[in-house]
Amino acid sequence: MKKRIMPALCLCSLLTLFWIGCKTPPKDTPAVPEEQTTVVEQPETVEQTGTVQDTGADVRAANAKLIEELNAARKKAVAAGADRYFRSELTAVDTESRNAQNAYKDGGDPAEFKTKASDIVYKYKALEQASLASTARKKINEMNFAGYAASEYNAAEKAAGKAQEMFKSGASGKDLSAQTQKVLDGYNAVLKAGYKVLAEKEREKVIEIKDKADAIKAGVADKTGYANAVAFFTRGNQELKSGQNEKAYNNFVTCRGMIDKVYQDVLKKRAAAEEAMARAKRRVEDADAVAVKADGIAPIEKVEALDSASNESGQEAR
Repeated sequence: MKKRIMPALCLCSLLTLFWIGCKTPPKDTPAVPEEQTTVVEQPETVEQTGTVQDTGADVRAANAKLIEELNAARKKAVAAGADRYFRSELTAVDTESRNAQNAYKDGGDPAEFKTKASDIVYKYKALEQASLASTARKKINEMNFAGYAASEYNAAEKAAGKAQEMFKSGASGKDLSAQTQKVLDGYNAVLKAGYKVLAEKEREKVIEIKDKADAIKAGVADKTGYANAVAFFTRGNQELKSGQNEKAYNNFVTCRGMIDKVYQDVLKKRAAAEEAMARAKRRVEDADAVAVKADGIAPIEKVEALDSASNESGQEAR
């Protein structure tokens, strides 16, 4: 009996296992466990939200800095002379800047403001460069430098005309800045050429007066003054070598004035000393002449004889 029951139980167990293994899973059971889906999706949601917030904050911070750049760029333009050379253009850019900032403060699009403000910064930069170029042009004409670099001067004049047209046509700030930089570079090249000629001529004048000072040993008579003057000469040589021609010229001018003063002062002192020696010599010569004249009137031998006779008469009387 026991032998029949055991096979029957085994058969039932196998049938049960087979039925369980073949059972179809419910349709609403997710293919991916719910816990795994949460782990993947949750960081993505947080990252996206954080990115939007950070971007907005970054834009606002960048725009706040941009407003500071606008103010700084305007100050540089005015300092360069934009209110004198380009008053109407400065007024137009000021109006554009004011309108852009007001629109942004009233809730305007930060990205749009960033684009406009960046362009306005370039326009202020263009006004600064154009003003510096105008100052350089004025100096060139006053000092007749145009002939020292005629091609550069003509190119700068042409570039300046184009820049003026671009201002009127409403070109972008970046393009205006690039154009006015060309104008400034052109006029600066003319100034550099002109000051190189002047610096070299002034240097020759310094050498000429320095040679005179050395001839009377002015460096010994006025060591401090001479050393200070030569320091400007040395600095001028260095600047001329490095292409800083205007600075070199100014230092040579300063040196020439200083060393000429040392030379003149030492020359006067030397002349005064020589005059004093001459007067002393004349006094000695005059004294000798008086002595010679007196000796001619009353020779020293007779004077001594008279003195001796006078002494003897005095003794006899006593």
